[in-house]
Amino acid sequence: ELKEVFGIWVEETDSLPEGMKNVVEYNGKEYDAINFCDILHSKGADVLATYKADFYSETPAVTENKYGKGKAYYTAFANIGDFVDDFSNALINKHNIAPDTDIKAEEGISIRKRGNTIFVMNFADTEKELVLDKEYKNVINGNTISGRVTLKVCEYLVIE
Repeated sequence: ELKEVFGIWVEETDSLPEGMKNVVEYNGKEYDAINFCDILHSKGADVLATYKADFYSETPAVTENKYGKGKAYYTAFANIGDFVDDFSNALINKHNIAPDTDIKAEEGISIRKRGNTIFVMNFADTEKELVLDKEYKNVINGNTISGRVTLKVCEYLVIE
């Protein structure tokens, strides 16, 4: 049951009208909570962030729960600002998560490695550039590829 995995009980999801917001404090920084705010209760989860306004004040907005050999994180609000990047980077640093490839890419490019095969996809609305860390074989056409590569909108590479 998800209650056990996340260590919380969600009492209610409150939809916020357009223009209305709450504020969440995480790691000493404040973030706008828009669109919805879950009203939840910790049932063993550690509270990482809390709401700062209205009747939500000081109630959990982000939690961490130990489950099995891992951890489950719950975010109880929507944010279109920096929260996702800041929270993700904090988790990456906390758990020493390293990328599985040294390919450098602009925002909008997705890189996924499965075994020895790397899938590179441009999901941005514009051309994007990436820098390959070594020489690869393009699985689609058999050519070798290295250095700077520009991907058009929705273009992809499959390399090994």
